[in-house]
Amino acid sequence: MRSEIFQKEVDVLILPHHGADNGFITDEFLKTIKPLVAVATSNRGNEYDHPRPEIRALLASNGIPLMTSKDGDDYVYHEVNGLESQYLDTGADSSIRKKGSFIPKKIKKRNMELAGLTQ
Repeated sequence: MRSEIFQKEVDVLILPHHGADNGFITDEFLKTIKPLVAVATSNRGNEYDHPRPEIRALLASNGIPLMTSKDGDDYVYHEVNGLESQYLDTGADSSIRKKGSFIPKKIKKRNMELAGLTQ
């Protein structure tokens, strides 16, 4: 959490241990790192119910969209000359369950510097 690089550059947080409630993901951590989207991997059966409800609640209370591979695939991509990154969460039948976009922290910082503003 003390790493400036993590604080300034983490856009996508891949949750440790599939989003288990193991003490790594805390409210303080999320407020410090400020990820723009979170991803939890799990298998189709998902016998351990990942990500855990406690982690889902923490992400929701911090306004962080959650994608999970439980029923499909997750994609996060950024076009080189674009300003926004996209995320897409697909279901097992390839239907879109969740999609959105965000402006990466580095691009926000660059735009502020170009405008003569500081963060």
